[in-house]
Amino acid sequence: MAKQMGTLVKGRWPETRMLALIEVHELIQMHWSKLAGMQSAMANARELFTHRKNIWPDQCERLLEKLDIISKLTQDFYGFLNMSDQLPLVVCPLRYPLVKSLHRIDIFLHELHLLILVFTSSRQNTPRQAQQKQMEIQQKLDYLLQEWREAQHHVEILLGQIEGSLQDKVSESHSHKKPLKFKAKKDPLPES
Repeated sequence: MAKQMGTLVKGRWPETRMLALIEVHELIQMHWSKLAGMQSAMANARELFTHRKNIWPDQCERLLEKLDIISKLTQDFYGFLNMSDQLPLVVCPLRYPLVKSLHRIDIFLHELHLLILVFTSSRQNTPRQAQQKQMEIQQKLDYLLQEWREAQHHVEILLGQIEGSLQDKVSESHSHKKPLKFKAKKDPLPES
């Protein structure tokens, strides 16, 4: 039996709750701290592909596992930022540069994953071919770390704007009280 088009559904739409600014601030910090916790793995991978001549398959396997974890964390983060119906209006326009940066990180992770798979599957290559593949991986890791720094910059801007909005709200409602202080977690990335 075919479904009828244009029929009304009775009942209420599912309620979506608008998140408070402080909740958004905490969730952004949580997502970013999870990602920042993985940055040393990428810096170590860059060192591995920059300074080692012999890279073993088990090292590549561990790196592929970490790439999968980082990709999942990245997708969770931009998935949260794409929930515009639950984010306060002050956050919505400011999230776009960060979402764009997180998408680029995810693309670099996928490309890096493919490069490492090719590298490990073609162990019969000449030393020159292996070196060329290593250089491609190193270059992709450089791009990834550069984009990671860009995302960190966007996180700091977004958190700063949220903190400013929270300060404004506090000063409007409690002009006689002491302003709130927030600490944005800064996780410096290693320079490449």
